[in-house]
Amino acid sequence: MKAGDAEHGVVDAVAFQATHQLARSQAFRKLGKHVEDHLLPLITALEITKHMDEGTDQPLSPGERKRIIERARRNPPAIENLLDPRRDLRQQLRIADRTEQTLANWQMILLRANRPLLLLADSGVVVRRPDASFSPYPPVLPDDAEVLAPLAPHLLLILTQRPDRHDDRQLTPKKAGKVNRGALALCHDAVYRQPGHRWPKGATLLSEPPSLFSPSITISPAAEEDTE
Repeated sequence: MKAGDAEHGVVDAVAFQATHQLARSQAFRKLGKHVEDHLLPLITALEITKHMDEGTDQPLSPGERKRIIERARRNPPAIENLLDPRRDLRQQLRIADRTEQTLANWQMILLRANRPLLLLADSGVVVRRPDASFSPYPPVLPDDAEVLAPLAPHLLLILTQRPDRHDDRQLTPKKAGKVNRGALALCHDAVYRQPGHRWPKGATLLSEPPSLFSPSITISPAAEEDTE
């Protein structure tokens, strides 16, 4: 095997590991459940209105249709047991597959420190967005984002499109502080520090996991085109 082939294989393996850590995180599972909770009642209501339209000579008026949909959203039907329990796994695999293809073209950089600097949280791999924020909201990989993967308290793996940002290959306290903020922002249950590693100054653990906003849903009748 050529050296170039071996290096490419390592990048592929790292991209695979990073994307599956992202897709299996509690933040992404929680996001999927959040979207499902809001969309399923709406989809069910649309199916109800479609069935009612097909069962009568007089189609529902826009006002009647909207009232049915709003009623279903306020009092969603109990359909959880009717759903395929493997849907979460399929969604995670789809996200991981798409993200892995993107990360395979990014560059991999390893930063080291001579002492423990990194907190290790249950969020695992985190994505640092261009505005320096950390969020469980899509897209998974915004433009100019970086994937930060703490491997050990003194070792950080970065997947990036801008390797020039890390020419020194050093894990400094400043860079570690940015990674720690991501770990704390997306932490769900626990964060760990190595014995002898003092808790970073200014680092604050949230009192509860990050919350998700309710999506904004607008209902309007579809535009109808005149036909001859």
